[in-house]
Amino acid sequence: MKKLIFVFLLVALLATPLAALDFSAGGDFSFAHMLNIVKVEDVKGTTSVNFLGVNGFFDAEYVRAGLGVNFLVGGITAKLENAGPLSGTTKDNKTSLINLRLSVLGKYPFTIAKIVKLYPLAGMEVDFNVSAKYDGKNAKEHLSDDEKKDLNHYYLVLGVGADITVTGNLFVTPKATFGFDLRQNSTAKAAKKAGANIKGGHQMKIEFGLGVGYKF
Repeated sequence: MKKLIFVFLLVALLATPLAALDFSAGGDFSFAHMLNIVKVEDVKGTTSVNFLGVNGFFDAEYVRAGLGVNFLVGGITAKLENAGPLSGTTKDNKTSLINLRLSVLGKYPFTIAKIVKLYPLAGMEVDFNVSAKYDGKNAKEHLSDDEKKDLNHYYLVLGVGADITVTGNLFVTPKATFGFDLRQNSTAKAAKKAGANIKGGHQMKIEFGLGVGYKF
């Protein structure tokens, strides 16, 4: 399904006459808050993290493709509820994560003012982990293959963005998106296979970005 969404967006771009498109390119900074919630019976576990991102993008009016990096800031917070003496919140400040991001988002711009275009966004964002360290040492050496895969995320993304002309061909481009990881983490999969009544295990994120672009 993840590959089909990418293919659909690329075909949509290629099917549009290139001469009819407005092209632009630029870069942005982003902040994302991510949650992974797992519930087994009455016990609820929540893991939350924050990421900062730096991205470049190429825009062909109806499709925006991006490439960038994002990195963990502020550590990892884990909260356990309704688990008796194990209930509580813990904070891990020794883990560092860096991801490479690829994104393809479809968009349909509406002109709502002379200098403002507003558009819905829908597509895929993939985060490939390129570095995972704990207390400065390579953490992947101690992870299973499934745990290493858990560091990668395949988000189905929905949101809204805008292009606001500053002067001439220069514009600023804010966006807000929600992402749902199509891949369930290995811990939830293993528990489900063992017969546990488990729900969740898919990472979700809310992300805000602000960038600058130039129209060709």
